[in-house]
Amino acid sequence: MTCMGLDTSALQSPMAFYRPSKTYASNMDRRPFALICILVTAALAGCAEKATVTDVGPQLPGAPAPQGGGAAPANPGERPTWTHGDWFEIGIKVDLGFGTLVDGKHKIVVGAADTGGYELSASTRDVGIVDAHFNDFYVGHVDPNLNGHTGSEGAMGKTYTLFDWPLDAGKIWAAEIIEDPLGEAGYVKTQFAAGELTQVPDPHGTSPGLTVLGKTANGYFVNYTYSSAVKWLTKYEKRTPQGRIMTYFELTDYGTNYTGDFHKVTKAPLYERFILNPFWVFDTSVGPVPPAEQFAVNTDFSFLQEISFLFTYALPPDPPAPRVDGPGLFHYEVVFPDNTHREQTLSGVGDKFDFFFKNHEPYKKGTYSVGYATAGFSGAFVGYYAFTDVVTTFGKASHAHH
Repeated sequence: MTCMGLDTSALQSPMAFYRPSKTYASNMDRRPFALICILVTAALAGCAEKATVTDVGPQLPGAPAPQGGGAAPANPGERPTWTHGDWFEIGIKVDLGFGTLVDGKHKIVVGAADTGGYELSASTRDVGIVDAHFNDFYVGHVDPNLNGHTGSEGAMGKTYTLFDWPLDAGKIWAAEIIEDPLGEAGYVKTQFAAGELTQVPDPHGTSPGLTVLGKTANGYFVNYTYSSAVKWLTKYEKRTPQGRIMTYFELTDYGTNYTGDFHKVTKAPLYERFILNPFWVFDTSVGPVPPAEQFAVNTDFSFLQEISFLFTYALPPDPPAPRVDGPGLFHYEVVFPDNTHREQTLSGVGDKFDFFFKNHEPYKKGTYSVGYATAGFSGAFVGYYAFTDVVTTFGKASHAHH
């Protein structure tokens, strides 16, 4: 069974992202972000063929000349440079344990290049939406060492030090990464080690390169293959300690002098609410939140994104206490500025869920009111986000896409 591209037959329990226990209070602040990742992943799911992991090919003579527009380093492990208009087409797969996202093929474009680094955008806005929710490294500012930034600490977050130039065989370095957007560890120290120089295949041939293996303090694996001709990655993967691939992308093409539009997407949270019904004994007296919560939308944006995720759950065992399958009910309602409304209700016993996702284009300006009714083992996440999609055509001025 699929829903908006998500294989729902592989879904785990809703309580995979929330488990009431002794750590209830300390876990609350991480749940909205986890749910955002799940739902946006589902909504952006495509129908491209699943990417497969393959080994680096054998050593082959006669590597072709570099295809990128920047200077080719004399040593394959030395830092390369990019130029305005370089592009990399990748196929992306993300698996958060709630099914597999294959987001098709998208071009990552070098939209600006100067002494301060690079600005990466994408040929479609979907990559920017995913990046905005994940705080990952696909688009946005990249420093002169080709390292992006993750998270929200400071002006641009922490540097994700994938590259520590020169990439000499046997070199070891450390970085801090967010190993699991659904986890609770935050930034985790990760040790990277460069392998032996070899011939690396890419969509245009082969060239000198190497594979870098990384492992976090909690046992997650972050591995990638670098090509001196491509001047970037040909493969990247992140695996759980159990071996499940969480994130994977593979280069499908690359080149210079990109033509066409590229997108710079920014997100502004308007409203976020995570509710976990604390009544572990079924209590039908719980009513809507009084009064209804409100937020206003009065500014011009490209589109308004609405997410609502309702769930009931079974209380997992916390030895010596056994698993508890209890009934639950959650009702959610939003009243739009034009007084139209949308309702969503979920009831059941054990692990059930229901989610709604929509990009409102155009959207209604004014005041939005939301209210809830909940009982038993139930909960929900509701979020509204304003997105601005600035589209630039090479050789033409930028404009906000409305």
